[in-house]
Amino acid sequence: MIAGLLPALAQDLNVSLSATGHLVTAFSVAYAVGAPIMAVLTAHLERRRVLAIAIASFSVANLLAAMAPGYAALLAARLLLALSAGSFMPAASGYAAALGGPERRGRALSMVTNG
Repeated sequence: MIAGLLPALAQDLNVSLSATGHLVTAFSVAYAVGAPIMAVLTAHLERRRVLAIAIASFSVANLLAAMAPGYAALLAARLLLALSAGSFMPAASGYAAALGGPERRGRALSMVTNG
């Protein structure tokens, strides 16, 4: 989501454009690696609780990103954002599939992934 803002971020943070691009890469890697790990770690919790915690942590991480005083703080906030999103998507998919029942499972999953 921040790809279009990279030049402005690089200038504001006083880092190179490529270093700012690492914010996108770090998010993607943390999401890809963290999503399955977070799904396993939260498997014993109620899905609604996982969703609420993930949304709350995503909100906090966005606030931290908005207030980040420098590159390191923004990177840390982006990593928390990735883990929050990585926790939300498997939980939301599982919850939607269970609520939709067998006859509407595909539609429920498409609603989660497409918004």
